[in-house]
Amino acid sequence: MKEAISPVKAPVDLHSFAKERAVRNIINARREMSATSEFNGGGGGGGMDDILRRLDSLEKEISSKPGKAELEVLELKIKNNISDQMADLKDFLHNELSKVPSEDRIKTVIDEKSKSLDLATKTHVSEQIHKLNNKMIIWVVGTAIAVASLAVSAIKLFMK
Repeated sequence: MKEAISPVKAPVDLHSFAKERAVRNIINARREMSATSEFNGGGGGGGMDDILRRLDSLEKEISSKPGKAELEVLELKIKNNISDQMADLKDFLHNELSKVPSEDRIKTVIDEKSKSLDLATKTHVSEQIHKLNNKMIIWVVGTAIAVASLAVSAIKLFMK
């Protein structure tokens, strides 16, 4: 079973990494030297020329790697850059958040806007419902009286 990979990596010592790689390259070069014909009892100088060429390229590769002091300077520059960017971000967020209105101001604006749009309030809706209920009661009573009057008139008409 594989272990879970942590998203946070431990700091890498690049100086020791470069040394380790240089040592591996030297070991590989020595292995190849032992495999050449000159070191295996064969003749010819082609193997030594190849080794010298490879040794020169290895020295160039090692010299092109940054040293520990250079890496520390780069690390310090990166940390300073990050600190500066964090400070800039904090200032930006502080400035932007200061532009956001307070909760009380938002409530006031909503109240003013709802009044200016003449939106129905809870009390207004209740009043209108009560008025309609009263009108309905009046119509029901009026209709009942009218139906009763018609019924009485019809009975009188047929009783004569």
